[in-house]
Amino acid sequence: MIVGWLAFYGHLISRTGRSRAGARVRRALDRVTGLVLAGRGVRLAFERQLA
Repeated sequence: MIVGWLAFYGHLISRTGRSRAGARVRRALDRVTGLVLAGRGVRLAFERQLA
């Protein structure tokens, strides 16, 4: 799943890098990626505390 996400992210960044919206799209994807990673970290932390 992670490899698929990274491949998709890289493809999207490379395609939008040349357009004017590229910086905006990149920032949005960075935010989404950060939220997903932070959420997974919090979930992992709580799973270990409860187990």
